[in-house]
Amino acid sequence: MARLLTRPVQVQPGQSADPIYGLLGGTADQTAWDDGMELLVRTILLRPPGQQVDPQLQTSLNIQTLQWAEPQEKPLVVGRSTLFSPMPDGKIEVRVGVDVYNASDTTPTGNSLGFEAVPRGWTIDPEPQNIPPLATYQVQRFAISATIDPDALDPRRRAPTTLTFTNGNTNRSMPAPLMVPGAVTRRREGNLNIDGSLGDWTDDDALCNGPLVRMLDRPTLQQHTLVDATLPSQIFSAWSESNVYFAFKVGGLSSSAAQTSAQNFVRYDQRRAWGEDVAQILVQAVYADGTLGPVLHVACKPNGVQWSERKDDLREGSATWGESDRGARYACTIDKAGEWRGEVAIPWQALQPANFVANNNREPVLLRFNFSQHQQATGTSASWAGPVDFGRDDSFTGVLILK
Repeated sequence: MARLLTRPVQVQPGQSADPIYGLLGGTADQTAWDDGMELLVRTILLRPPGQQVDPQLQTSLNIQTLQWAEPQEKPLVVGRSTLFSPMPDGKIEVRVGVDVYNASDTTPTGNSLGFEAVPRGWTIDPEPQNIPPLATYQVQRFAISATIDPDALDPRRRAPTTLTFTNGNTNRSMPAPLMVPGAVTRRREGNLNIDGSLGDWTDDDALCNGPLVRMLDRPTLQQHTLVDATLPSQIFSAWSESNVYFAFKVGGLSSSAAQTSAQNFVRYDQRRAWGEDVAQILVQAVYADGTLGPVLHVACKPNGVQWSERKDDLREGSATWGESDRGARYACTIDKAGEWRGEVAIPWQALQPANFVANNNREPVLLRFNFSQHQQATGTSASWAGPVDFGRDDSFTGVLILK
């Protein structure tokens, strides 16, 4: 019972102790704690001093204990990575990586991983793929692929991608919904006016017009649920020969958003932006041959301060961010209702590798992209693609197709 309530995670040699593993362990279900304590008390009282155990009561208690243990032993599935590759026919291959945690002391075999539901424009293999046995108390990474047709995408109809893990021993399926959005960003002739008014944007430029997805926490992860942010958000994108543009409109600002003091950096607590209202843009170029450019992270504040940093080390889990010397331009406005509007122009040079050579057929065709917001007033964070654990998580993003 103690093991099932604590759910230990055994990190293997060479495996990083990911902070998300802390969300896999423990039990967020108060009913599981209460029922477990009741079963423990009944187990103790089943053996009064100097008396024989009642076989019928013993059998009944064993059955109830097994029934209590079964849901605590279910594997946990969490989306951890997305990788997008252009295909010769103009479509996009997407590989979704998931971590599967085995909370049981058994090693399920004959397991499978497949798609249960996908957004419009996705093509999947209807047959789930077989995956190896799950090692006891370990977290193992698996990947599954699909194809995206850019012409069929409709960002106005955001829908989750639901993966299903099936336990080969029990034949029970565990659905895991993820938001892996895709949209087209179109070229504009001339530059946009970066003034924070959003006057240059139309519905055709919209990537999102609705709530973002709340970031990971223990209850939603263990229940395999998606939770929307409480307020709707709007995100826009376009590009020109010299820049890629993003714009947003979000609410939920704290009363101190217009404070007179400011800082040109972001404070992070357990990897998340914290302590003030922050909007974060994460973008990475994908070239026609599938290679990736550096990751650019732009943090915007409602007082007009923005902080740009770049990561050239693309190894998974790398945290080697450095200040970008080709920073973004940013402007914002806040209306009386507390809605925050922002516009960002990022020069293409900020997304190019250090050894980039122009006119060598290495112009980007896709952008890995995510947008996230932290609300100081509520302490909540949410993102466009997710759920993720922090805004600078460049492993899990959505995709933008340049046209």
